Amino acid sequence: MTTPPLNNRTSGMIGSKRCAFGLLVVASVLMASCASVRLDEDIADYADAIEDLERQAVRAPDDARPLRDLGVIYVRTSDFARANEKLQLAFSRNSDDPKTLFYLGLTNETLGREQTALQLFERYPEFSLLNPYRRLMAGRYAFIQRKTVREAMLQRVTNETDLVAEGVDPRVVAVYPLTYQGADEQYAALGRGLAELLSIDLGHIEALQLVERVRLQTLLDEINLAGSEYFDPVSAPRVGLLVGAGRLIGGVYNVLGDDLQLDAALWEVERADVADLGTRTGALSTLFDLEKELVFSALAEMGIEPTEEERRRIDFVPTQNLQAFLAFSRGLEREDAGAFDEAASFYGQAVELDPTFRQASQRAEEVEGQAEVSGDLSTALEAAYGQDPFPPLPVGIDLLGNRLLHLNIGVGSNVVPGVDPREGASEAALGGAAIGRLPDPPKPPPGNN
Repeated sequence: MTTPPLNNRTSGMIGSKRCAFGLLVVASVLMASCASVRLDEDIADYADAIEDLERQAVRAPDDARPLRDLGVIYVRTSDFARANEKLQLAFSRNSDDPKTLFYLGLTNETLGREQTALQLFERYPEFSLLNPYRRLMAGRYAFIQRKTVREAMLQRVTNETDLVAEGVDPRVVAVYPLTYQGADEQYAALGRGLAELLSIDLGHIEALQLVERVRLQTLLDEINLAGSEYFDPVSAPRVGLLVGAGRLIGGVYNVLGDDLQLDAALWEVERADVADLGTRTGALSTLFDLEKELVFSALAEMGIEPTEEERRRIDFVPTQNLQAFLAFSRGLEREDAGAFDEAASFYGQAVELDPTFRQASQRAEEVEGQAEVSGDLSTALEAAYGQDPFPPLPVGIDLLGNRLLHLNIGVGSNVVPGVDPREGASEAALGGAAIGRLPDPPKPPPGNN
């Protein structure tokens, strides 16, 4: 990918329309070349950059950036073993750089070490929301987790007869999406939101382990229960066996006008016994109170007395905004269907309605990332190039000019780059650490005040 250096600053002012048009044209060329970047680039294009980075790594043995950028080059040229070596060294020098973590995670994926990749990607909450690699890490984490869960569930279904001797653990609880019995479609997704709240609240009990929503939903899809009434005595023992859960919670709900009716039951797999958790009816605005009642009823049926700390955590309501919760529930529904863009839109609506709704903002971040990086390695790499398309680049790129161009397009100003005396490869090798002093702005033409 080669781009001629941008012209030096000319004398006088450049017409703003002409300047903006020219910048847009060059930007289009740059973005097109980045979008079509090959994922097996020629290592020869990076020969000078590699040599310079290696020298920097020797001169500054504590600096992780040269090693990181070497790793990125080897990823781009599909030398993943060497990329992993360099990125591991960069990680040993700076384990808190999200770009290093993202690329190291990708190399571990490529080398078949998905659990290591997961451990790297799951650190995304540690970084600023403004860092683009946080979103990519979040998306890749959710993607690998979903993929791993699906493979595990398929394996368990295949070996179902061998699981009988393994039995189930009564401490493990699975919560089904509650089944809607009404006609108003705006409430059809509410059952997923309620199930998620139940799982979160029961998960505060130290004596219990909750089956992940993704794991249960993947299984229900696989054994063709997703389109039927989820919770019934016929399928419950099989579902419990396949997810390793000794207890299952499910139920039905309906919304009639402004009122909510909620019926739930607890299935004890080993005893083959169903305990009715009762019918709860109240104004729709009391939904969260009814959900808390259901949690404590289920715990009482299990013979579990929560501690004061556990009770305090269960009593916490993540949002008081019913419309935000409905949007969140629709997001869960679309996410479970694999429609990540739609899910992100619903989660975004939930956050707009209630900016303090932490679960919604977390899910929004993960599904936005999934929409961007789901799929094979090339998809994830394309997303990374889109976030950081410039360094490191082959020799011949006017990196400072490109940065100023990028700034110009982003803020709509008319920045005219000056002369950059440094070598493009040297600047690229620095990974953008220093761009020097920007040129003074042009003086206005005579006669202007």
